Amino acid sequence: MTPLDERLDRSHKRRRLTARAIALLVIAFLALMLGASSLPAACGSCHVMRPYVASWTSSPHASVSCYACHLPAGSWSWPGAKAREVVEMYPAAAVGATLTAPGDRISSAACLACHTSILAGTVERRGLKIAHATCAVGAACDTCHTGVSHGTRVRWNRWPDMDDCVACHLQRSATIACDACHVRRTQARRLASVTLRATHGPTWPALHGRGELTLCRTCHATGFCVGCHGIVVPHPSEFANVHGGYSRVESARCGECHDRTTYCDACHGVPMPHAKDYLKSHSHTTKGLTDQRCTLCHDSAACVACHKMHTHAKSTKGTIGTFELPAMKP
Repeated sequence: MTPLDERLDRSHKRRRLTARAIALLVIAFLALMLGASSLPAACGSCHVMRPYVASWTSSPHASVSCYACHLPAGSWSWPGAKAREVVEMYPAAAVGATLTAPGDRISSAACLACHTSILAGTVERRGLKIAHATCAVGAACDTCHTGVSHGTRVRWNRWPDMDDCVACHLQRSATIACDACHVRRTQARRLASVTLRATHGPTWPALHGRGELTLCRTCHATGFCVGCHGIVVPHPSEFANVHGGYSRVESARCGECHDRTTYCDACHGVPMPHAKDYLKSHSHTTKGLTDQRCTLCHDSAACVACHKMHTHAKSTKGTIGTFELPAMKP
């Protein structure tokens, strides 16, 4: 090998070593950048995220990293999450675009990675007890435990709702006794919690019907509402077929809960109850014996009998309006 060849060979090796060194430095830099950008401090550097990081530092989860909870499928979803940050978030931040707070729900798998013990037996905390293995099947953890890491900073702060629990118990024919779920809580404290604050508070006469009426029997006997409403509430399933008779009595209190225009008229298609002189002008409203607005309450045979008696007394067939009367039965 000539001296020129040796110099060229040494130069080629130096270039290869330099390229490898640069590649390693780039890889190390990217790894350092991606790793550093995954730290809570990096999340807190964004002004949108600062309130979330601040609330996290004072929570029981302060020792848990952001990615431990927010990666939907654990470590396997880290590359995808970083790619989305690099492609979507960083460029937007660089040009000053307005970023929104994260909206993804927390994967229950991330919670169970540390809290597997809750699936064994009954958990009792803050006056409530629950068997997660049977009462939380298929439910996301943050359905009830939204604020455990970020307090009230979350978009929608949810907590256990007794209506949901009772509805599920009724569906499964499980007990709805108060002490089945509540521990060492007085009735006053129970009524001051969650949805009961509205339906049982100082304004309860105006608001108590806003709740799920089927759940009233959790605490109240079936006849409890009759004293005020004069009828069983919530109404039995067959009430829709017989409510007309009740609505016509003088003591009926339908208007206390139902608005005539938006509730009764919307269903019947005509003003209800009919005005006193409605019979004289009803022919201008009805479209005939098959008008569903009429047959919803009235038997068409009764209509025919009345029209027959007043208009066609000497005939077994006749015509009223635009429809032909059927032959009357003997």
